[in-house]
Amino acid sequence: MNGAFRMRGYGVFAQWLTNGAAVAVFLFAYSGLGRAQTVTAAITGKITDASGALIGGAKVTATDVARGTVWPTTTNEGGVFNLPRLPSGTYTVKIEKEGFQTAQRSNVLLQLNDIARLDIQLEVGSITQSLEVAAESPLLQTQGTQLGQVIDSRTNTELPLATRNYLQLTLLAPGSIHPDPSAFKSGQTTASSARPNVNGNREQANNFMLDGLDNNQVSDNLVGYAPAVDAIQEFNEITLNAPAEFGNYMGGIISATIKSGTNDLHGSVFEFLRNNVLDANNFFNNRAGRGFSLDPAHPNCIAPGRRTMHTLNAYMVYRDSQPWLVGGTPGGDQQAQWNTQMISNVIDHGMSLQEAVEAPRFHSFPGTDPVNLGRPPVVKAENRVPEPTRQALTRLGHTVETVGAWGGGGAVQLIQFDHENGVLRGATDPRPGGLALGF
Repeated sequence: MNGAFRMRGYGVFAQWLTNGAAVAVFLFAYSGLGRAQTVTAAITGKITDASGALIGGAKVTATDVARGTVWPTTTNEGGVFNLPRLPSGTYTVKIEKEGFQTAQRSNVLLQLNDIARLDIQLEVGSITQSLEVAAESPLLQTQGTQLGQVIDSRTNTELPLATRNYLQLTLLAPGSIHPDPSAFKSGQTTASSARPNVNGNREQANNFMLDGLDNNQVSDNLVGYAPAVDAIQEFNEITLNAPAEFGNYMGGIISATIKSGTNDLHGSVFEFLRNNVLDANNFFNNRAGRGFSLDPAHPNCIAPGRRTMHTLNAYMVYRDSQPWLVGGTPGGDQQAQWNTQMISNVIDHGMSLQEAVEAPRFHSFPGTDPVNLGRPPVVKAENRVPEPTRQALTRLGHTVETVGAWGGGGAVQLIQFDHENGVLRGATDPRPGGLALGF
């Protein structure tokens, strides 16, 4: 029997020959090739004289402006120099050669994975003479084929991120989408996190890197660690034609780098407050003119003798002949019930405005809405209403229907006048129908 069998895999090569005589097995040691997934940048270029002749042996020095770090090299016989693995930042590049004026390029900006090309022509003269030219960003990147975007530190910190999840900014790149952008509103965690779908690929096809290290949670290509946005120097999202050094991924390459020290003392302090009472009003509420305001120009201004544009049950409570409490809610038959509870919470129970709005709520149902006529009458009570209270309502003959903790409905607003201190206090409903206050 003659035959051959070959198997290659992870460092083993075996050959099996069967002719009734010999079997030879060869094992070769495997040496894995490390993938150089860079999170740095580079500067390359060619140095010539006025006639275009190549200048070899010229000294090229790149200085990191923020850190003062110096990166030297010299041109080869072809006048070419290369400075690889430079940290992202702003550089000043100086070229020196005996018999020529010193040339200097300032404000050379390097971002992640950039390859900046500087082709410089030296003028004949003394090396002590200097010619300085401010560098300009090229309109077209000719040193690489990849497409994508770089999000810098300022963009990371100044664009509004509801949960400080920097991956939300990946959706700014062309071809980077998500079927449910609201999924990025949750905090970035290893167990559950939204990721972009880049150029039609699944979200599991992305590669996440942090300072050049693998930052993938291996089971599902989730993000292993998401640093605070204040700590990120910048991140690069390659969406197409990633260099071969990245390999193995059809989606996006999201590579972030952490800020490092400079020669200037610096730092930041921040407070992150997320509270639904600070949420902006939405388009549909504004379009419908819902909610009330104390602004005379508003269509739902609350004032004696003023008729509001939208169906609104509102009230004003006076103390010492001065307005003290203003409240109201748009809605249906439950308006008066909710408002009565608010007044009682504040006046009878001494609650603060927000405590009054967030307190457990109940109402009778149905009312006079034609859609609900004929339905059996019940008292709908949030499950936060104390059990003894619900039992007492049952003993009184009511059919009590328990709804969710915040399912009582309504869009209650309260404004209180503090005449002594000259301030207004406000509270708005955290339930789904909540509205922004208008002062």
